[in-house]
Amino acid sequence: PPPEAPRPTFAPPGPFLFSIGIVGPKKNFHVLVPFLRALGPGRSLVIAGDASTPYAEQIRRLAREEGVADRVVLPGSVDDAQRYWLYANCEALVFPSLTEGFGLPVIEAMSVGKPVFASTRTSLPEAGGSEAYYWPDFEPRAMREVFERGMAEVRADPGKAERLRRWADRFTWERC
Repeated sequence: PPPEAPRPTFAPPGPFLFSIGIVGPKKNFHVLVPFLRALGPGRSLVIAGDASTPYAEQIRRLAREEGVADRVVLPGSVDDAQRYWLYANCEALVFPSLTEGFGLPVIEAMSVGKPVFASTRTSLPEAGGSEAYYWPDFEPRAMREVFERGMAEVRADPGKAERLRRWADRFTWERC
């Protein structure tokens, strides 16, 4: 891991969920906004990646409509130190992508022991295996149920973070 980076100025106070990628429709990030609202107050959402897209504006508009604009942060692209800080300090990675070549964010989050909640689509179940949690659909209450059940398991299992790190260690550039 890189050396400890300072807290990014855009980081929200309190617990936050994290996602990353070019902010485009195939990433399906917009489903995270009503999901955040369904979770209730107390946590924020950070979506890092190029946010100069029309889709990013759609997410900002949806956040205003859902009443969570003050809890949705789209900082744009982040450098390696900021990215590492976000992974290391988030509550969980939330990754509802519909199209992935592999799903590297899943492995990056697991490498620092963070739980992953992802789409069942494309290669994400291969990347996350049995250690990740999956959303079979994107209805906000169903997403919340999967998340709450998964986070309860994580809190009750002192070995979970280490198993996540071991799972991530299976994926190396040498093995690719």
